[in-house]
Amino acid sequence: MNMVKIAGIFGLTALMLQGCVTSHVNSKTNISIKTTEHDHVRYMLNYVSADGTPRRDLMVILGDKYTYELNDTYDDGKNLDNLNNIGKVLDLKHFKPKPIEFTVRHDRHDTTDNHVFFHFSYDKPENLITAQEKELLDRYCYTDFPKPYGGCKMTFSVAVYDKTTPPNATLQPVKGTYPIYITHLRDDKAKRALLMPFAFVADVVTAPLQLIYLGMLSR
Repeated sequence: MNMVKIAGIFGLTALMLQGCVTSHVNSKTNISIKTTEHDHVRYMLNYVSADGTPRRDLMVILGDKYTYELNDTYDDGKNLDNLNNIGKVLDLKHFKPKPIEFTVRHDRHDTTDNHVFFHFSYDKPENLITAQEKELLDRYCYTDFPKPYGGCKMTFSVAVYDKTTPPNATLQPVKGTYPIYITHLRDDKAKRALLMPFAFVADVVTAPLQLIYLGMLSR
C-alpha cells in the first residue's frame, strides 16, 4: 500500500471521526448524566481561600459534606463585597434566601466548575426601603410590586473540595438556614462507547453527501 492510499485512509478516518453523526453522539452524551445531592451551609469565611490564603475576591463556604471556594475575580470582588453587605444593609426579617445552587462538571476528571448561584428575595414594603438597600437590590433583583424585590441572583465561580477547614480560620456559624443543592454533570461514557461504532458507520455511508455539503459551505 503506497503512501497516497495510507494518507487517504487516515484522512477519511479523521473526517468520519468528525462527521455529523459522530459529532451528534459526542454532543448528546457529553455531561448528559445529571444527579443531585444536598448539603447545608454551616460556616462562611470571608476573603480567604480554601487553603487559608487571604484573598479579597474569594469566600469559603463550609458545608456538612464539602468545602466550597467562591471566586469573584472576574468582578474584582464586588459581588462578594455585596454578598457580605447583605447582613449589614438588608433587614434580615424581610430577607428570604433560597437554596444555594452549585453545578459540578466532571468532564475533566475534577470537581471544578465555572458558576454558582446564590438566590434570594426581599419582601420589605416599598415605602420602607432605604436608599442603601435599594442601591444593593437594584444590582441583582427585579422589582415586583407590592413585594418589591424578587428573583435576586448573584453568580460566582466555584471550586468544590472534600470537606476541610482552612488553616487558622476563625469559624463563625451562619445565622439562619442555607440549604445547598449540588447538581453533578457527568459524561455518559457507556452510551457513547455503545453508539460510536454505529455513528462511525453512518458517517462512512453518508461521507459523499457530507463532502459535497462541506464543499458548498467553503464556496
